[in-house]
Amino acid sequence: MTIRKVPVLVIVLSLLAHTLGLPWLSVAPAIAAGLPVVDDFEAGLPTGTDPNGVAVGFVIFNDANSTAAISTATTPPAPVPGAADPNTVLKMDVSVVSYAGFVHNFENASVNAWVPQDWSAYEGISFWLYGNNSGTTLFVDVLDNRNPGSTRDDAERWSIDIPDNFSGWKEIRIPFGSMRRKEIGNGAPNDGLGLTEVYGWALGTLTTPTPQTYYVDNVSVYGVAPVKPLTAGFSAISYVVAEGGAATLTVKLSKPSADPVTVDYTTTFGPAIPDRDYTPASGTLTFAPNVTQRSFTIQTIDDHKYQGDRGVLVELSRPTGGLALGVPPIARVVVQDNEAYDPTLLDDFETFPYLWSGQGQAVLSNPEITSGSPLALPGQDAYEHVLQVSRPQGLAASRFGRAFPIAQDWSGSGGLNFWYYGQNSGKSIEVTLANNRASDRDPSKWKLVWSDEFNSAAGAAPNASVWGHEIGDGTAYGIPGWGNDELEYYTAGADNAATDGQGNLVITTREADEPLACYYGPCQYTSARLLTKHRFEVAYGRVEARVKVAAGAGLWSAFWMLGADIDRTGWPQSGEIDIMENVGRLPNEAFGTIHGPGYAGGNSFGQSYDLGEPIADDFHTFAVEWQPDKIVWFIDGIAYHEADPADVAPNQWVYNHPFYLLLNVAVGGNFGGPVGAATTFPQQTLVDYVRVYQAKPVAVMFTASFTDSFTGWQKVNLPFTAFRGDDGSAPNLAKVHSLSFTVPGGLRSPVMLDQVRLSCKTVTVTSAADGGAGSLREALAAVSAGCPVTFAPSLAGQTITLTSGPLTLSKNVVIDGSAAAGLKISGNHTDRVFIVNAGTTATISRLTIADGYGFQLAGGVLNNGNLTLDHVVVTGNTMTTNAGDFWQGGGGIYNGGGASLTLVDSTVSANSAGWSGGGVYAFFNTTTTIVRSTISGNVSNDVGGGIRSLGNMTIANSTVSGNAATGWHGGAIFHTDGALEISNSTITDNAGPDWAPSAIFLGSWNPAVVPTLKLTNTLVAGNRWYACERFASGGAVILISGGHNLIQDATCNPGASDLIAGDALLGPLADNGGPTLTHALLPGSPALEAADDAVCPATDQRGVARPQGAQCDIGAFEREP
Repeated sequence: MTIRKVPVLVIVLSLLAHTLGLPWLSVAPAIAAGLPVVDDFEAGLPTGTDPNGVAVGFVIFNDANSTAAISTATTPPAPVPGAADPNTVLKMDVSVVSYAGFVHNFENASVNAWVPQDWSAYEGISFWLYGNNSGTTLFVDVLDNRNPGSTRDDAERWSIDIPDNFSGWKEIRIPFGSMRRKEIGNGAPNDGLGLTEVYGWALGTLTTPTPQTYYVDNVSVYGVAPVKPLTAGFSAISYVVAEGGAATLTVKLSKPSADPVTVDYTTTFGPAIPDRDYTPASGTLTFAPNVTQRSFTIQTIDDHKYQGDRGVLVELSRPTGGLALGVPPIARVVVQDNEAYDPTLLDDFETFPYLWSGQGQAVLSNPEITSGSPLALPGQDAYEHVLQVSRPQGLAASRFGRAFPIAQDWSGSGGLNFWYYGQNSGKSIEVTLANNRASDRDPSKWKLVWSDEFNSAAGAAPNASVWGHEIGDGTAYGIPGWGNDELEYYTAGADNAATDGQGNLVITTREADEPLACYYGPCQYTSARLLTKHRFEVAYGRVEARVKVAAGAGLWSAFWMLGADIDRTGWPQSGEIDIMENVGRLPNEAFGTIHGPGYAGGNSFGQSYDLGEPIADDFHTFAVEWQPDKIVWFIDGIAYHEADPADVAPNQWVYNHPFYLLLNVAVGGNFGGPVGAATTFPQQTLVDYVRVYQAKPVAVMFTASFTDSFTGWQKVNLPFTAFRGDDGSAPNLAKVHSLSFTVPGGLRSPVMLDQVRLSCKTVTVTSAADGGAGSLREALAAVSAGCPVTFAPSLAGQTITLTSGPLTLSKNVVIDGSAAAGLKISGNHTDRVFIVNAGTTATISRLTIADGYGFQLAGGVLNNGNLTLDHVVVTGNTMTTNAGDFWQGGGGIYNGGGASLTLVDSTVSANSAGWSGGGVYAFFNTTTTIVRSTISGNVSNDVGGGIRSLGNMTIANSTVSGNAATGWHGGAIFHTDGALEISNSTITDNAGPDWAPSAIFLGSWNPAVVPTLKLTNTLVAGNRWYACERFASGGAVILISGGHNLIQDATCNPGASDLIAGDALLGPLADNGGPTLTHALLPGSPALEAADDAVCPATDQRGVARPQGAQCDIGAFEREP
């Protein structure tokens, strides 16, 4: 048979709603008439990039230790069976340690756009492959749909393995139904293999025994798609909700059903705590005939403690009416914390005090106290955990505390404070700090300081004071497949982790024999993942385990460490040290690796050691010797790998801080590889011991005390100047090794303690210079995290002109200008004024931020963290660009993805953006809150003269006035994608261009995202032409009247209580009292006494009490009699 090659026909339909400032370019899938031949390589291997910098066409990928190259060839080792002559094929040369291959990201004719194809009509994908019979396992990926509006490679991968167990040409036919979802950690959708938007295909391999050359030809789709089964799955695998809000989860059917069908849902497990972080929920969803989508909500609970983001898993079960569970059958609700991390808080005992210890017979616990209890702390939340120290009969003296795994630097703090429950005994309570004089960095002199020998009886669980469990398939923790496309479900049961009575911990990996739900469907395997997180931490020393690993291709045994700050900083910023990894497909090799920012996953820095025989045949000792800026790996005493900062430069070395330990056995995954046909289950990994060797500490004590002369809770403050050694010396606060409390005998009740903190030490700016002693730049470098920077009164009315770049805030800080009225921080028209790094919480108050300059985004302030501006003026800042795009803008302030911005009693005025958002730009997944503030006189060259929002935004008691968009809609506000709520505010005198002159724009280009706008007690009048533009191209928008608005026309979906008035009788923007400019309501204004008192705030924007008359006035201004 002769294979006739036809050119690939790609018809691209583009929707161009607005040539200036599209939120994204929507590209319709290529019509399937151009198929079934996908690639025949006769036209070469085109390559290019799309406008977002994503590579399109044929692109190679590989880890740092592997190589890949592709080219075309006209003379393969043998002709493709049935091919015409001449014929061109693709040639792939690979030498692979971890992974390598190529991907064809489908391109347009100009090779400058990433376009999809529609494969939904076909049964599968086929191609000819020239095999080498090398034993290598190759993989084929299909790149399915991407997230709406995506600007990066977040295509969903569906994959299948192909063994290279043949020689010469072979036609490979892969039914789409045989492919499984592949998790690569790129934030891809998880909504099943739809095939209506296929963005490409890939061929690669995880490992090659030797360099290999493969040839590929005639990639095609074939057959007719089988009838799609009726299934139910979540619309996403993760749903994010702000703490205290309700998460809406959507379940979708794969196709309409003629009959009613049902499926149950229930919250199950995760780091989020039921009835503390969320309200448990369960129920049944009923789909009426031809209804394909149903939703339900999970209510979360707000508190006032920083806990980091926490998740709970929600599972589907018990489908009826011929319905089956689809993919994904589970989803995670992420409770997004709305409190800032407090670096001064040493412990608040919300988790069990494993890291604390008591001497003698002291027993430590952390009971929970309710707010109504007689033992409640002043001002506590509904629930509060405290440290409780119990002693026999309460009579014996006791000492309790914690040693830190690495010396703490408290030199920037003023002292300690904590809550203590007094018994009015009149006795003295001692508080002790210790320095450690041990400094021996010679590993040969290190001594055993900690171990777990696993000497418990057979069937006993691991010691719970040391080892905890992570459970499930990773979805509950935000990493389905544990971030590596793994197949196992980790349990906490003795079937998967227990001691054997012979001095070993046994981790048993089994085939799943009960119905467990994983991200890919029914779970196939169970195993265990043990970790010492929040229980035991280590920094430096020799960390060692004696292990007999499991055998079999597809098994992945590991002894490793993760940075103890991972919940706050995330992976890989936290750092990962893999002491030992062994994958069954490479039975003779042990891997030692570090993962950090810029060198994680397949690009990590590591080395393997070939033992020459299967590692699983016997016990082996694996260790690292870890010092500041140096790590050395060992197997059976043989050093085989070393790492230091130069090895990862210019990336950051992130290993000079505490870590916790992990032991686990995974199945499959991007590194573990496919489960081999010869692999049998169950398989066991045996751990003889885990040990830590260090220089034994030599403690030098420094003590202060306070008197138990009060009853009940009282905050105790101890300045560091009060701590003295036996010889009267002061502690070295830069190297605090431990903290302890000594309680005398004779106290009747248990000792209770809570919220141990460092006290702040204020740093004061005394100079207007940009650097040097007394400067703001020096103060920001010197201040302790979470503490304030203030200004000397002598700086009032002065300007600090920045000449050496922006001020970057990388630690939590409060910058308080209240003592220096009128102080301005100037960007000197050359750079931004402030940059707030991701994860940083900062408050800036009573300053002017002016004269900043930013290219493409953020003229004055670039916020990627959590920023509050209180009584701040942001003015005269400029953002420019050489080629506008939807993500560019923010003349005054740019709120970056995932960031939070709060404006209180502040002004954003007279800023200009060369693209969108003259005053404020808020990107996807942001939270912006504007309270009692004025956004005025800002100009954008595109949309959103005052504000451009793609996230969630609340505007309350504020004024948006005199802003202009010169490119398109939204003279005041241009809003898409999120939820915008405006209440008790005044929006006036804003202008768009003649061809798009709305004041407020509400738009959508994406059917999966429905932006909303709600107006309540708000005045929208005196703007150029008309008030509201509702624009839906391919999507939908929702504009809601909360009632009692005054609108200049009927374009804002008015309700029965809304007023339509062409003239609201407003005065000019002026100083009418209060910290910001406002528009006064003139006598006779229809806004007077026309608002809804039920939702009226206590004051107006200026601070004047509401109401002044019979009821509140509409807008931000309350007219006084």
